[in-house]
Amino acid sequence: MADRDHRDGGTGSGLDFSAFYAEFRPSLVGLGVQLCSNFQDAEDAAQYALEEARIRWADIRHPKAYTRKAVVLRLTGGRRLWHSFRPPAEPEIPLPGDSPVEEHMMVLDVLAAVRQLPRRQREVMTLLGEHELTAQEIAEILGITANAVHQNIWQARPRLRMLLGLEPGSVSSGDRFTEVSPSDQLVVLLRTANTLLRRGIRAAQEADRREGHR
Repeated sequence: MADRDHRDGGTGSGLDFSAFYAEFRPSLVGLGVQLCSNFQDAEDAAQYALEEARIRWADIRHPKAYTRKAVVLRLTGGRRLWHSFRPPAEPEIPLPGDSPVEEHMMVLDVLAAVRQLPRRQREVMTLLGEHELTAQEIAEILGITANAVHQNIWQARPRLRMLLGLEPGSVSSGDRFTEVSPSDQLVVLLRTANTLLRRGIRAAQEADRREGHR
């Protein structure tokens, strides 16, 4: 088995697919929800990506990057598929049971704002919510240049700030978005919504597992 990026859940041949599945599935479903606004479509895309990874597990160097890209392509890779989504009357947002109403509404507001962006801007800003991704890594997932990533961020930020009622702000310099200042409200908001969404999906996943063992 090829060596893997340390952020992809482990290093070398010790990385187990079942452990990767349990750990990273909530992130993939959350990514899908943000891209298509339909929980069932997001789950289907995540399952497809994970099955593709399972089949090719011995040869995949970076499982996180591989499965993220598979989810994005599954949900946005073709006009026919994009228009086949079944948008729900109300977004299905699984959040941790102890989440206050304010957090739930914040996640709904962020998802609603991101959905109003053009497709490419929506993809870039959704991936910007992933805590560890660089511009180059986002570019590789989407099949565009790092410069195009930055351009889409510049174009999307004013619209999102207006929709979310935030003050104008500037894009942090540098390639690594993990270096964005804590005062950058928009990126912090995107990442907070992402984290809450993943926590909720993980809690639902664990509840389903416990129910299945009864």
